[in-house]
Amino acid sequence: MNTKKSILSLIGGVYISLVFYISIIFPPLASDMPLAAFDAWPQTTVALFLYHVRVALDAGYGISQSITALLIALFLYNTLDQLKKSSYLYKKSLIVLSMIFGCVNVLGLCMYWLDCIPMFFSIIWLIGSLMLIFGWACVFLILACLFFEALDKDCLCIKHDNVCLPWTMRWTEKHLFWGCFFIILFAWLPWIISYYPASMDNDVFNQLYSWMYEPNNHHPWFSTCILGICFNIGSSIGNDNLGIFIYVMCRDVILALIYAKCVELQKEFGLKRGVYYATLLFYAITPVWGAYAKHAFKDTFSTGLFCLYIISLILAIQQVKNGILKNQTCFLYGGSSLLVSLFRNNCIFAVFPITLMLVVYLIKKKQAIYKITVIVFCVITYFVYNYYVVNYQNVIPGSKVEALSIPFQQTARTVRDHGNELSEEEKNDINKVLQYNELAEVYDPILSDNVKWRAKLGGDNDISILSGYFKIWFQLLLRYPATYVEAAIGQSYGYYAFTPNLPEGAGFWNSGMTIFDALGCAGGFDDNFEFHYTDKLGEIRQVLHMWAKVWDKIPIICLTDICAFYTWSIVMLFYYLISKRRFWMLLPFIAIGIIILTCIASPVNDCFRYFSPVAASYPALYVLVQNNKSMAIEQDSLKNNA
Repeated sequence: MNTKKSILSLIGGVYISLVFYISIIFPPLASDMPLAAFDAWPQTTVALFLYHVRVALDAGYGISQSITALLIALFLYNTLDQLKKSSYLYKKSLIVLSMIFGCVNVLGLCMYWLDCIPMFFSIIWLIGSLMLIFGWACVFLILACLFFEALDKDCLCIKHDNVCLPWTMRWTEKHLFWGCFFIILFAWLPWIISYYPASMDNDVFNQLYSWMYEPNNHHPWFSTCILGICFNIGSSIGNDNLGIFIYVMCRDVILALIYAKCVELQKEFGLKRGVYYATLLFYAITPVWGAYAKHAFKDTFSTGLFCLYIISLILAIQQVKNGILKNQTCFLYGGSSLLVSLFRNNCIFAVFPITLMLVVYLIKKKQAIYKITVIVFCVITYFVYNYYVVNYQNVIPGSKVEALSIPFQQTARTVRDHGNELSEEEKNDINKVLQYNELAEVYDPILSDNVKWRAKLGGDNDISILSGYFKIWFQLLLRYPATYVEAAIGQSYGYYAFTPNLPEGAGFWNSGMTIFDALGCAGGFDDNFEFHYTDKLGEIRQVLHMWAKVWDKIPIICLTDICAFYTWSIVMLFYYLISKRRFWMLLPFIAIGIIILTCIASPVNDCFRYFSPVAASYPALYVLVQNNKSMAIEQDSLKNNA
C-alpha cells in the first residue's frame, strides 16, 4: 500500500463522514450563551468549539459513522489515481459549480435545523460553515469527475451480450414494451386494489366540488372535467366509489404505457441492459409511484404526461439531428405538450419557451412547414381553450397569489422578526395587500398558504395594489437582506439541499414523500360524497405504508425520494452536455429545469408531488448523454419498416 495515499484517504474519509454526520445531527445554537459574546475572540470561540464537539459526541458519533469513514477512505484510495488523471478535476467552472452546491446545501441545512443562517454570528460558526461547504463541494467534485469519466467511456451503452437468460426475461426482452407495461401495472395493483376506490385529499374534493357547484381554474378545469365525467359515470349507477375507481384505472393504464415507453426508449438508444431494467424497477417498485397510482389527484396524471412530453421532445431532437423527423413524432410532441399543460398550470411555463426554441431548431434544419405548424397549433390551442372557458364558460380563473409565495413569505418573516422596527406607514403599506396583524402569528417557514390566504387581491385594482406592495417589499429588502434570504431558502431548500425529509404531515400534509392515506378533507367539500375503503383490506394498506417507510431508510435507494438528488444529477448531466457542446440536446434539461424553478417558487417546500414530473422524466435524460445516439434512430427505422 502507498502510505501517503493511505493517510490522505483516511483523512478524507473521516472528514467526509463528519460532513455527512453533521448534516443529520446539526450543531445546535448555544442558547444558553448570549449572542453578543460570540464575537469575543478567542476565549468564547474556543469554548463554543468545545461545546459543539461535546454536543456532537453526546449525539452519538460511533460505530456506524466510523464504518462510513473507513468505507469512504477505501473508496478514495481506489479512485485517487483516476481522479488525478481526470481532466474534469481541474476545470474551474466545475470547481465553481461544486462550491455553489456546497453553499446552497449548507444554507439549506441551517434553515432545516435552526430556521436561521447563523454563520455570521461568530467566528466558530463561520469556520464551521466553511468546513461544511468545502466538504460538500469535495463530494460533489469527486462524484462529478467519476461520473463524467464513466460517460466518456460509454459505460451506460454497450452491445447487449449473449448471456443465456431465464425464459421470463427472454420474453420480456423480445416484447420489452408490453412486458414492462404489465410488470409496472401489476406492481401497482396492490396499492390500487387495497385503497379502492382511491385515496383522496383536499385537492380531489375541491375539484369535485368545482365540477358540481363552482367551476374554477385553480385546479386546471380540463383535469377537473376528466375527473368529474368519470365520477358521474359511477354516480349514475348509484356508486360514487366506482366512478373514482374508473378514473384511477384508466389513468394508471395510460401511465404504465408511458413509463414502459421510457424503458423501451432506453433500449432503442443502446443503453445497457442493467440501465433499462433499473428504470423498470424504478417505476414498478419505488413506493412513491405505487402510492401515487392509488391517489385520485391530478398530479399523478400530469407527472406521466410530462414524462411523455420529455420523451417526445427527445425523439424530435434526435430525429431532426438524423434528418428523419416523423409526422407521428410531431403529433406526439404537440399532443403531449397540450395535454400536460391542460392538466397542470405550471407546465405551460416549460412547454411554451421550449416549443419556441424547438421551432427555431426545426426552421434551422429546414424541416417541412406543416410539421412546424402542427406543433405550434397544439400549443396555441392551450391559450385558446383557457380563454374560452374563462370568458364563455364562466370558469373562475386561478388566483394571482400562486406566483407570489416567496415575496409574501419574505414580508411575513420580516414582520415576525422586525415588526417592532417598522414605521406605521410601512405597516399600512403592507396591510393594503396582506393582513398585517396576523402575519407574524401565521408565518410558517416551509408553507406559504397561511400567508397567501390573507392576501387582499381579486379585484379590478390588483395591479396598482401589487405595484405599491413591491415598492415597500424592495425597501425592506435593502434593510433586511439576511431575513429575505432566510425566508426564500426556508421556503425552498428541500428542492436543492440534501436535508432530511420533512416529516409526514408537514406543510398541511403536502411536504415530503407523503403517501396520502386520507379519504376525506378537513374542509366542507367532502360532505356531499359517499366514499369509503374496504375494511378487510386495511392490513394490506398498513403493510404497503410500512414498505414506503422502510424504503426511506435503505441507504442509496432512499435517494429516489429526495428531490435534491434529481436536481443536482440533472445539473451534472446539463454541465456534461455543455462541455461536449451538444447544445440542442439541452432542451429537455431546460424544460425540466423550469419545472424545478416553479417548484422552488411554489407554496410548499420539499413537496414531492410538485416535483414528481422531474423524477418521472429523469431516466429518459440518459439517452442524450451517451455517444451512440444514432443506434436508436436506426433501430426505430428498421422496426417501422418491418
